[in-house]
Amino acid sequence: PREDIHAVPKKDKYVGIYLLRLSRDRIDDLNNLIEFAKHLKKKNVTNIVIDVFGGGNYVEDFMDIVYANNLDNIINYRGKTNNPFGEIKNHDFMADFTLNHSFGMIYIEGVLGGRKVFCMENQGSLEVMEGIDNTYIESFDWLVDQINNISDISEDELKENYDIISSKFSQKAVSEKFLDFLD
Repeated sequence: PREDIHAVPKKDKYVGIYLLRLSRDRIDDLNNLIEFAKHLKKKNVTNIVIDVFGGGNYVEDFMDIVYANNLDNIINYRGKTNNPFGEIKNHDFMADFTLNHSFGMIYIEGVLGGRKVFCMENQGSLEVMEGIDNTYIESFDWLVDQINNISDISEDELKENYDIISSKFSQKAVSEKFLDFLD
């Protein structure tokens, strides 16, 4: 609920969440995460970690890449979850490095969970995240800066983002659009 949304306080370490299917057809999306983690390592950024949730036929290969590049202090594979909404709320932000989303349900859950969502421009994010500022990942340096200043995002801004998404995608809004369509 909207009243459960609170700003993220200043912290020594920010933990993000990335939810996706870890399958061979998502290699490009996972490689974007790997490249971000390599960037953090190269720049000696130690206060940002990403928890990855999901299952699929690429988990072992993905983890081999994580370990081979010494990125296991940045990327934490957490397995599958049956509670994505709860997991989102237990993290400081959502990052999504996916280039091909047909519909951005995960973005809706992120914003309604009161979290700042950072994502690539894709079909789903362009449709869902319209009107929400500082969302699209411009560069890895930009993303690091945004995450390090996440405590500057006010509760009011997070609630405004909630209202934007809710006005377009809440059950009531979707039902009204469907009923208008039937008329």
